[in-house]
Amino acid sequence: MKPMQQQDIFTVALGLKDPWSVSRVEMIPSQAEAMRSELHISVERREGSTLPCPLCARECTAHDASQRTWRHLNFFQHRCYIHAPLVQITCPDHAVQTIEVPWAREGNGFTLW
Repeated sequence: MKPMQQQDIFTVALGLKDPWSVSRVEMIPSQAEAMRSELHISVERREGSTLPCPLCARECTAHDASQRTWRHLNFFQHRCYIHAPLVQITCPDHAVQTIEVPWAREGNGFTLW
């Protein structure tokens, strides 16, 4: 068995499933607090993948995405941020719908608003 890479570890920790995965993990100096670092996790969606309509679960193609940032729970003492596309799909029955990202669904306890 090959050892897990840090992207794989965070993909599992965030509960991401295909087509979502962690593409980059960085510790960078905090702009908010001197002498501290922040964890920045970049998540991507596999290009060309379909996503289920949030109303009927029909697999639909993405037509638009805007890059967003979520403040995640701290990783030990480090502030943690997730950067990912917020994707919109076009459902034949429900028109344009915004897809909920796995880490920011209501009640999941992962992100702070």
